[in-house]
Amino acid sequence: MMKKIIAVSLVLCAVALAGCANEEKAKTPSSGSSEVSSVSLSTDNTSDTSSDTESKIKYTSGDYSYFIVDDGIVITEYHGSGVAHVVIPETIDGRPVVEIKGFGTVETETVVFPETLKRIGESCFYRCLIERLHIPASVEYIGGSLTFKVSNLKEYTVDPGNKYYTAVDGVIYTKDMKELVAYPEGAERTEFSIPKGVEIISVSSFGESPYELKKVFIPAEVKEFPIDYLYTVEDISVDPNNRYYCVVDGKLQSR
Repeated sequence: MMKKIIAVSLVLCAVALAGCANEEKAKTPSSGSSEVSSVSLSTDNTSDTSSDTESKIKYTSGDYSYFIVDDGIVITEYHGSGVAHVVIPETIDGRPVVEIKGFGTVETETVVFPETLKRIGESCFYRCLIERLHIPASVEYIGGSLTFKVSNLKEYTVDPGNKYYTAVDGVIYTKDMKELVAYPEGAERTEFSIPKGVEIISVSSFGESPYELKKVFIPAEVKEFPIDYLYTVEDISVDPNNRYYCVVDGKLQSR
C-alpha cells in the first residue's frame, strides 16, 4: 500500500512541474526583452494569409506591438512618432518580421519595409500619412479593403525581383499586369489610362478616391471596375470593344 501511495505522489509531482514549465515558456517569446501587452485568444487580428498556428499572445518591443506565427513576427501596431523615415527592422527579438497586420496612424515621408516581409494585411495603413512606399522583392501578398488608403501618397515602387507584383508609373499591378492593385491616392496626375491587358480593378485599388484624378480611360480587357468609388472623376471613357462596361449620358454603366 505504501508503494502505491508513493507512486501516485510521484506522478502528481511530475504533472505539476510540467504545468509550471509550460506556463513559464508562454511568458516570453525569446530573449526576454519584450513585454506582454495583452493576451487574446480570438482570431480578430489575423487573416487567412497569416501562418498563425503559434501564439496569440501580443508582445511589445521598442516601437512595435506584435504576435508570433510559425514563420516569424506579425506587427500589429507602431508606437513611434516624429520620424521622417520609419525603417521597420528585419527582426524583432530574434525572429524575422514577415507580416504587417496593423500600423496605427502615422505621419511620415516614407516607411521602409524589411526584406523579410512577406505579407501586407488588409487596411493596415488606412489613413496613415505617407508620401512613398517601396515594396521589396520578398512580398507575396498585399491585402485589399483599402490597405493603402493613404491620402498624400505620391507613388509606389516595387523591387524588380518581386515575383508577384510590379509598379508602372507609381501604380502597383500584379506581375502579369492583369490586376491593378493600388493607385497612389495622392498622385498629382489629373488623367490616367489603365494599361491594355488589365482585367481587374478591385474596389480598393483607388482607395476611396484619388483627389487630383479627373479623367480615366478603361481599355477593352477590363471586366471588373469599381463604378461607385471614383467620386472625383469627372470624365470616364471606355474602349468601344469592352464587353463589360460602357458610358451612357456621361455615366459609366455595366453592359
